[in-house]
Amino acid sequence: MSDNDSPITVIPLIVENLPDERFVEGIFKPEIEAGLVSVHARYTASGAVSLAQSSLLEHPDRPIAVILNTGTDDPNEIEQEYRGPVQRILSRTAGRSWHAAFAIPGLDVWAAADPRIREALERDEAEHGKSTCAERSRRFEELVKEQPFDREALCRANDEARGLIEFIERTCAQMHSAAAAT
Repeated sequence: MSDNDSPITVIPLIVENLPDERFVEGIFKPEIEAGLVSVHARYTASGAVSLAQSSLLEHPDRPIAVILNTGTDDPNEIEQEYRGPVQRILSRTAGRSWHAAFAIPGLDVWAAADPRIREALERDEAEHGKSTCAERSRRFEELVKEQPFDREALCRANDEARGLIEFIERTCAQMHSAAAAT
């Protein structure tokens, strides 16, 4: 991410690790290709939140999103261990345009919302046994090169993902309007 004071042109999407980066790059491929978003992996959830916090403290007018795996489906644990702390940390900055999305339990679930992807991943596991998240992310990366990811299916299946997509669309529209007004 650039530290200069140029107009906002790219929304950083901050994730935990390389497999997550692959999933998010596939999901947001059209926006990446259009130069609207970029994806940054920080290796841990705390690293991702720290980068978002630092960015908001240094550049409060720049939008940013952080996407974290919860590793659980338990609503109480998600609220206490993820949503509550992340929202407290980011809301204490001067930043006005941020979004935290929680992949429950992980981004591979978001990827599997696309029926074509889900079928391919299930077929791979039936043929080769249980795969790791890194293996699923590499397979996902291959599949979205062949055919775009079905984000409409993801929006129908997942409120967290839909909220993130709406944030990106709204923020891009605001940036476009601001650029047109200058």
